[in-house]
Amino acid sequence: MQVTDLNLKEFDYQTPEVLLLPVNLQYRKLFPPDLYQRIHQQLIADGTLQTVFCGMQNAEDFKEWSDYITKCPVVLYIIKPDRLIGFGWVAEREGVEGHRKASFGFGFFRHAWGTKLVRDLCFLSLRWWFDLDIEILYASSLKTNRLAVNFSRNFGFRKLCDLPKFFLQAGRLVDGTLICLPRDVFDPLYTAWRVKVDTPQVSGIKPNGGVHLTEREV
Repeated sequence: MQVTDLNLKEFDYQTPEVLLLPVNLQYRKLFPPDLYQRIHQQLIADGTLQTVFCGMQNAEDFKEWSDYITKCPVVLYIIKPDRLIGFGWVAEREGVEGHRKASFGFGFFRHAWGTKLVRDLCFLSLRWWFDLDIEILYASSLKTNRLAVNFSRNFGFRKLCDLPKFFLQAGRLVDGTLICLPRDVFDPLYTAWRVKVDTPQVSGIKPNGGVHLTEREV
């Protein structure tokens, strides 16, 4: 089974160039059995594992990492037809209908950084999570990761505060930053982006970078 085998014409979480695909039982036949190993290895190769999972002390331990990520709702960031360039997840989803909050995280493989498609996939994943009846999203990152904080402003995030000595990295306590995004702030930005989504643009992503979902070379 391949992405092209799916009937996704009415699937809202896509553009002509990219697709957001949830990791759930509906699509289980699509994913190679070592999907999470491939993602973990790619983050290590990119040197970004500890940045993306800055709150996890032993992220290099695949078992500990996979025990965490498999408990979260995960979405895959795909360039059509089947090129995986990153993923995102939500955690700590709490509350009742109309009053739910959650934390989230995402990671893109290094070869995709700085491209239009990264922004498109972020818009789609935020839409997906808010459609899970979440009213506000929070995220924490390393204070030194200013690029992530600046990038988040494209979607309406605002910085709440710095978190002194919040993360343990390489045996040292280091500062973090907390950001948030309410649904009512995101919605008009998403609507404006969606109006432009069908305008063709060059992605700038190398055709052989990243991870294939189907059983081909990694």
